[in-house]
Amino acid sequence: MATTTTTTLTKDPTQHAVSRTASPASISRGEGSSYLGLKNSADVRALAILSAKFAWVAAHWALFPYLGKWAWLLTPIGFVPAFLTCCITHNAMHCNMFHNWYLETGFRAVLSVGLGHPVQLYIPTHNHNHHVHTQTPEDHIRTDKVAFRFQPLNFLLYFFHIIPAVAEVEGEYIRELLRKRPPALAKVIIQAVTLYGTWALLISQGGIQRFLACVYLPGYLGIYGILTMNILQHDGCSVSEARQGKNMDPNSARNFVDPSLNYFTMNNGYHSIHHMYPNKHWSTYAKLHEELIKPHIDPKLDEPSMIGYTWRTFFWPGMLTPANRAKKVE
Repeated sequence: MATTTTTTLTKDPTQHAVSRTASPASISRGEGSSYLGLKNSADVRALAILSAKFAWVAAHWALFPYLGKWAWLLTPIGFVPAFLTCCITHNAMHCNMFHNWYLETGFRAVLSVGLGHPVQLYIPTHNHNHHVHTQTPEDHIRTDKVAFRFQPLNFLLYFFHIIPAVAEVEGEYIRELLRKRPPALAKVIIQAVTLYGTWALLISQGGIQRFLACVYLPGYLGIYGILTMNILQHDGCSVSEARQGKNMDPNSARNFVDPSLNYFTMNNGYHSIHHMYPNKHWSTYAKLHEELIKPHIDPKLDEPSMIGYTWRTFFWPGMLTPANRAKKVE
């Protein structure tokens, strides 16, 4: 049964603030130039990848009537840009991308369409819960929610075991927003209206099958992927008493240090340093990992390949047994 955790609407300690106008303080936190209004020019990569995601969906949508049943073969390919959009969302919910409040609000509405879910709801489930209660009973996505003897099932079904608790935390957050009516409520409304309005328009113009094949199912697969990544990053790791900051145990997360993976996922593979300093911009993580994590972490928790780790851990030979779940690597 899912553990219910109270969601609060206090200022998020794992996220940068954003103002309605650029200020010296906000610029100093941006660690980069104001190119395109961005707080950090490295986020041009995120905008380019998000644009490529929309371009892929548009191409699939345009080709769908001409490919017949073969058009469905493109649906699984859509997982890749959808997953990368989830990585952008993850980073953007920790560290705002734009100086200007209106640009940030508009971007989050567009990002919600790309993600297939109002991105504001990422904050209570991820920032306020997972980062605060990592791998403890209060963590609604803790990895010991699956403990099948047949190891592939732990990987394949983990998402379905945690999603009810994710929905519960989101629902609690929305109810609290409706009671207290803080500014975040307007953000959720703007994102929801933009997202579901776009979906309604697409269904009315192209039909439900076209919508499912080109938009909904690839997006769903992306969300499946980003949540399933948690079992790769935390399963079999230590549980740190300090959840963030310099006293956090770097062995409480697994890192995937492949440069190609981290280029396209915008350093989402560097997970220990992300938990240690979640409000740092993603572009700093590779350097900080080398300086602060690598000298102290168990070398086995720096994995060169996410695909290789997944295969040997959950498929063949399936080395991490349920008995080792949530325990420090020996």
